[in-house]
Amino acid sequence: MSKKAFYLIFICMFLVGCTTFGSEKYTDTVYPATSPENVKVFYEQPPVEFVKIGEVIADTGNTSIHSHVIDRLKDMAAQMGADAIILREEEKLEGFHEYGNTEKHASGESYRTTTTAQYTTRLFGVAIKYIKK
Repeated sequence: MSKKAFYLIFICMFLVGCTTFGSEKYTDTVYPATSPENVKVFYEQPPVEFVKIGEVIADTGNTSIHSHVIDRLKDMAAQMGADAIILREEEKLEGFHEYGNTEKHASGESYRTTTTAQYTTRLFGVAIKYIKK
């Protein structure tokens, strides 16, 4: 394997490695798959009639959502036959990380503890199919 291929694989694993994905269909109706490029993304209810056909979810270990995460959600929705997804983003507190250090001062040693919160971000999307009249 060339170095270029190795680095490309490493970068891809880094970008996706901390994200888990899931999906669930709401109906037994089978719709033909759509093209992920044609799946629209809404952040509020669209102004067209539709039926909810499932959900797609991404849990990421950081608070920034990269375009590849939304692309993967679009892929999953397209497999269900969705025309669009309605996304909602939630930030969730996972826990705390505590670390400390000892500092030397002229008056003696002091110990300082710092606590930081660890958050994850969840993207929850409802996969929808437009109702054609």
